Amino acid sequence: MLHLTDQTGNDLSFSQLPLRIVSLVPSISETLAHCIAGGELVGITKFCIHPETLPKSATIIGGTKNPHVSAIQHLAPDLVIANKEENRREDVEAIRQFCPVYVSDIKNVNDVESWLADMTKIFPYSTFTDLQTEITQLFREKLNSTFRAAYLIWQHPYMTVGSDTFIHAMMEQFGLINIFGHEKRYPVIDLETIRMLKPDVVLLSSEPFPFRSRHAEEMQKLIPEASVLLADGELFSWFGIRMLQARQHIPVLVQNLTTRNVP
Repeated sequence: MLHLTDQTGNDLSFSQLPLRIVSLVPSISETLAHCIAGGELVGITKFCIHPETLPKSATIIGGTKNPHVSAIQHLAPDLVIANKEENRREDVEAIRQFCPVYVSDIKNVNDVESWLADMTKIFPYSTFTDLQTEITQLFREKLNSTFRAAYLIWQHPYMTVGSDTFIHAMMEQFGLINIFGHEKRYPVIDLETIRMLKPDVVLLSSEPFPFRSRHAEEMQKLIPEASVLLADGELFSWFGIRMLQARQHIPVLVQNLTTRNVP
């Protein structure tokens, strides 16, 4: 019998190893697909698109904010894995009526390591331990902070990230000083506030709002003093296996800022 408490304080008990899993979070689905050889990811959301083979092998059960609870129940999972930020409390509570739900709460690298440790306990046949070790080694030291950055996740209104978000932690990890680090969660901001704080770089994320080149060109005209770049939102916001790619690519983005017209 396994007993553990998830990252939101919910107690879970398992009399046997869970083998049929439903994931309600894209980054979790990608990590599970990589790590749980021996188990089966039977249900995912429509946003769980990595790896490419995943949507072909698992049942789509709706979105992160509107999963079809009846479809999940029909799959008869042994465990559903969710996230406090990505998923709604009412959906989680409805699913708990027929299945254990592990809810993650990820704000920084330490939270990721704790989550991976729990996954190792739940899935002893997995490679979560190896992933945890690799992330611990690669993220042991933060890069020196060099550039003052604004990271935008939404347009009309503009929205950014505060200090209690995983994106903020990733920015700090790779040498980007979040000019909105004094804020919490995902505050609404305006163009004048961005100008007033004088960022060296403005990063326009590919998700949840799909910023494109034309948005970057428009923003560059509005804030000519800063370097405006498109950012791969998956690298900054997906925890788990995607962090290995982030460790490779984000430092290159930061390094390339030295060759641009950055004050």
